[in-house]
Amino acid sequence: MDKQPDKKRYGASISIYKARNKMTGQQVAVKVFKLMSYSRPYKVQMREFEMLRRLNHNNIVKHFSVEELRSKQRVLVMEYCSGGSLLSLLVEPENAFGLPEPELLIVLHCVVHGMNHLCENRVVHQDIKPGNIIRQVGEDGRSIYKRTEFGGARELEDDEKFVSLYGTEEYVHPDIYECAVLWKPQQKAYGVSADLWSIGVTFYHAAASTSPFTPYGGPRKNKPTMYKVTTEKPVGAIAGAQRVDDGPIEWSYRLPQSCQLSRGLSGQLVPVLAGILEADQEKYWAFGQLFFATTEILQRVSVHLFCLQQAAAHRIYIHHHNT
Repeated sequence: MDKQPDKKRYGASISIYKARNKMTGQQVAVKVFKLMSYSRPYKVQMREFEMLRRLNHNNIVKHFSVEELRSKQRVLVMEYCSGGSLLSLLVEPENAFGLPEPELLIVLHCVVHGMNHLCENRVVHQDIKPGNIIRQVGEDGRSIYKRTEFGGARELEDDEKFVSLYGTEEYVHPDIYECAVLWKPQQKAYGVSADLWSIGVTFYHAAASTSPFTPYGGPRKNKPTMYKVTTEKPVGAIAGAQRVDDGPIEWSYRLPQSCQLSRGLSGQLVPVLAGILEADQEKYWAFGQLFFATTEILQRVSVHLFCLQQAAAHRIYIHHHNT
């Protein structure tokens, strides 16, 4: 096993290494489960292994095998992706205000199509965030984004609901946040669409390189206001920020002007974000609506225009059949 310090990630119960198959020479990623993880029920331990074995899609990391080390620790051997995570891409200086437009369109395509495969298999991921979306760079230099980290994923029957405390607090739906972070009694159950809120926060983060919801002091330090921002958000708003302690929340209905997206694409993306960043389960979109809307955006043709009066270039998106 080839240890790569810059590729190793530390968590509460796992470490991930870059390794090489001695028989084929193929580079792989090896997830090593630390001893503390074996205190979990055996069914929970095996969930990720079984889930990845069933899934087969270009936008979901491939699973090769489960092996056991001499120390009796189990390891998960998976596809190795050389481009790091979407989160690591967003912290690079050139992406300080969000991804460039062509790259964001690739993220939209990959995340939604990976999600579609999960929905077809009735799988809820429960921990969608930029850190759990890894990037493979093809020979042509084009990115492919893949969903990973299925330790909290679960399979649901048609219309089945579940109750869960799993996820990363800045990305979970407000109903889950209320119970898991604020420790209030669990009152609601969730279906496959529970992942949609996390996708909305992830898309906003990718477009703006910042969280859409920013209470004064930060989401980890000001949890009650974080919950207030997400649950009291007006219909159509896609972000809320509190600038001063106990101050009012400033709502935004558009992406920041500093982001690298054209007004043409921003105008297409904002209604999608508004549809899935909705706290009321009766109002937020079903996945089918998200898939249709993003596919419609991705199928549009971009046209570059130059406005003489403004001395400015514009990029608009039109249907391919328009002339």
